[in-house]
Amino acid sequence: EIFEAIDDHQNYRKRLESWDKVPEDLSREVTLGDCFQLFAKEEILGESDMWYCSKCKDHVQAEKKLELWSMPHYFTIHLKRFQFSQSSKYSITARARKVESDIIFPVEEILDMSPYLSKEALQAAKDRGESVKFKLYGVSRHSGTLSGGHYTAVVRDLEEGAEEGAWTNYNDSMTSCARKERICDDQAYLLFYQR
Repeated sequence: EIFEAIDDHQNYRKRLESWDKVPEDLSREVTLGDCFQLFAKEEILGESDMWYCSKCKDHVQAEKKLELWSMPHYFTIHLKRFQFSQSSKYSITARARKVESDIIFPVEEILDMSPYLSKEALQAAKDRGESVKFKLYGVSRHSGTLSGGHYTAVVRDLEEGAEEGAWTNYNDSMTSCARKERICDDQAYLLFYQR
């Protein structure tokens, strides 16, 4: 469903399809690459979001595009796991649902961010001798709903002498060995990567 809203002039307009809408085909495998492509997708701002152009001295409909311009040594990816409906202005939680689709992300493989960086940022990283390839070292997980749930974490064991590729599950005061196939599932919420 695409929500409709009434703009300042009381005209109906369709809201642009964006992060508020979960695609119909989420039964298919969704990759982290799909998420980055959606994040960076160009969109034309609506009539109620006009941009003032200093060259032509007028308000115009502009294109908006988000790009990554630099990469830190460590970075976190937040997977949007809740969808909110705008049909109720009094209660957000009554109109929210959890998105439980698996999002496939690299666990043991390297995440190459070069396709998602601007050309200038990619060249600047190359000039500085910085890699834009990252390895996953932790995942914060959420089970439950918006109004009640539980958080756990899965962390790669980076201690010197630790078994290569060993993961530990942290659940309140309990720890256990984590199975790699359970790291990348519908409970993954925050992904922690390092260069």
